[in-house]
This record gives sequence, C-alpha cells and structure tokens, in this order.
Amino acid sequence: MPRWEGRNPAGRSIQITERKVAVREFETGDVVRLKSGSPQMTVTRIIGREPTTDQDQLSILLEGFSKGDVVCEWFDGKKLSKETFPASSLEDVS
Repeated sequence: MPRWEGRNPAGRSIQITERKVAVREFETGDVVRLKSGSPQMTVTRIIGREPTTDQDQLSILLEGFSKGDVVCEWFDGKKLSKETFPASSLEDVS
C-alpha cells in the first residue's frame, strides 16, 4: 500500500512507497561515511522522520528519495557539501 499518493505538476498519479531494508537506524548528529569510502559526514536529516507537507513529499519523490534515506553534510576543504544517501550505503564512525 502506498505511503503517500498525489499528482505531479503534469497531472500524473504518483505514489511514495516505503522501502523495507534491514539497516542501522541513524540519528541526526551521527558521524558516518560511505561503506565504499568517503570523508566523515554528519547526519543532518532522515527522510520521512520529520512532519512534511504534501509538497515536500512530492519533492522527495521527484528527486528519487525514499523514507529512511539519510541527508549528510561534510566539508570538502572550506566548501560545505550536502547529499542524500540510502542508509544501507552508510556506516557509523562515531
């Protein structure tokens, strides 16, 4: 059963479904890295844990994200970088 249903700007029906993957549940503030190797990153948001509007849900779907995906930030030199990853691709280093 879909977790959320709506219509995209073109009027097409869309659905957000919940991905069920057995992975560690990260928390905001955790320090993580990609299992394949990366700089240390700080978890700043978990998709689907915060209350969201229908517009936020639509944006999440259109960008290809799913409930449980992890938003991380890190510094690349002096530049602050931000990206969203599937939780299954991350490991805790804190």
